[in-house]
Amino acid sequence: MNFFDSLQAKDLAIVEQNLETRRFPKGAAIIEQGKCEEGAYIIDEGQVRIEFDTGETDTDLVLRYLGAGAVMGEFSL
Repeated sequence: MNFFDSLQAKDLAIVEQNLETRRFPKGAAIIEQGKCEEGAYIIDEGQVRIEFDTGETDTDLVLRYLGAGAVMGEFSL
């Protein structure tokens, strides 16, 4: 289910008016584990790797990859 499927057209228009385009360099941290965010991200192009810091090794555990159209950080809303 898409995050925006349950919204009506008027609500989608409000979301669209409040969108801000941001670009991140390859490998940049967009959301850091344990930090509070104030918004969600819609991936327009490229790919995002979701990692979990286990605290036990120098290597993070890769949980999944998200591509264009995916939403992340939506729990902050």
